Amino acid sequence: MPSPLYREQVLAHNRDPQCRGHLVDATHSAHGVNPSCGDHYACELRVVDGRIEAYGFQGESCAVTTAVASMLGAMVVGRTASDLAELQERFEESLRDAPGAPVDPALGELEALLALRDYPARLRCAELPFATIAAALAGRGEASTESRSAATMP
Repeated sequence: MPSPLYREQVLAHNRDPQCRGHLVDATHSAHGVNPSCGDHYACELRVVDGRIEAYGFQGESCAVTTAVASMLGAMVVGRTASDLAELQERFEESLRDAPGAPVDPALGELEALLALRDYPARLRCAELPFATIAAALAGRGEASTESRSAATMP
């Protein structure tokens, strides 16, 4: 029986990730690493007037990181850094909610990853794309989930 973490939606994004590849006219980029599992993820963004106009990513990562990176592809376009931070906070709040709690509609496809509640060791996998995109938007070239202590994770 497959794990509830690997719902079909997660597996589909892992098999055929959206926005995977090099973004030729990127204005911002960053490389992120999750030292606890070895995931490497790099993102490239084209940002105009503080809003993301295009997004691309590449890397070697687990199904969770790849699925989040792919799902974010459709969600980050048109958003600002503060919009992305708010989306991440809403995602993390939903992970703290009890199973069966109403799902925040702002999560979109990220809702498929709420089974992470039962897999705390995998939370940093989901955080890596968020942290790396935020680093790119802030002008930092690197991000790591290492600085996030397990005690502060949902």
